[in-house]
Amino acid sequence: MRDWPQLRSLYSTSNYYVIPELLEKKASLDVPEKQSRTIWLTVHAPGDAAPGLYQTNVELLNASGLITTVPLQLRVLPFTLATPTDRYWGMYVTSGVRWGKMSDDAVRAELLDMKLAGINCLVYDLFGQTSPAIAVNKDDASVAVTFTQLERLQKLRREIEYPGPLVLYAGPRLEESLVRARNEKVDSYFGPLPQMKDETFCTQFRSILTQLDAIMNRTGEVPGYVEWYFAGIDEPGVAVGRHERSLWEFQQAKQAGYKTWTTLHGEFSNTIAPYTDIPVFHRGWSVSDDATNKARHQDTEKFKQQYWVYG
Repeated sequence: MRDWPQLRSLYSTSNYYVIPELLEKKASLDVPEKQSRTIWLTVHAPGDAAPGLYQTNVELLNASGLITTVPLQLRVLPFTLATPTDRYWGMYVTSGVRWGKMSDDAVRAELLDMKLAGINCLVYDLFGQTSPAIAVNKDDASVAVTFTQLERLQKLRREIEYPGPLVLYAGPRLEESLVRARNEKVDSYFGPLPQMKDETFCTQFRSILTQLDAIMNRTGEVPGYVEWYFAGIDEPGVAVGRHERSLWEFQQAKQAGYKTWTTLHGEFSNTIAPYTDIPVFHRGWSVSDDATNKARHQDTEKFKQQYWVYG
């Protein structure tokens, strides 16, 4: 297990504590004299294993051979944990640093670990590895997009029957990439763009979403495999400039016929609600106590949305 620093509160503090949180796969491990290391063992009991107490030994070896053995007891319980069918367990996958440098076999193994742990929803950053290639035809203004990494992910999900849904997170970068593909200037990172009033630009943006949908629906019988949600600007409620851009993104997505997902808090939640299928509330600033939790549930019921939380 790897220890690393974590902030004691949200963003605005430099106070942190070191906790053992990350599991790293290593073929070997160096432990200096008079120091210790925590090792995590994952054991998968066969589905037909009889309930009871099992005993074995863990062997510790160095370059010279066996150092010692450590007794290990495993108890198999007389029941199988049920998989909830009424909820998703999701994880953000930016994958820019890791998956882009990993082989298909390595990414497949990681996905299998996540699947085994019960993660049945991925929030996938479309710009996490390499930016999609967007080309605009000068003659008819049509748009062609290549999402190589998404196609790779879908291929691997299909192979291992990884369930869905998949949240495709674009941030503000999708429309800004389209602006640049048109050889135009991006005037604002989070705020409104002048191109948002151009119907040709709107049509091109919706065409990109349609091409995303085509990738998602290309193949597969895996439950939820083709289900996806579009996610635009993260936390659009934090600033007025984000309000207008986020509303435009979701209006375009709904006009094209696709579902939407966003992280929300504040009064903007109700403003964007008619265009939002899944609002995601943070267990901290947007859902801080029983009263706000109840209010958020009532809002989602009013607009016939799913209620998600993160944090």
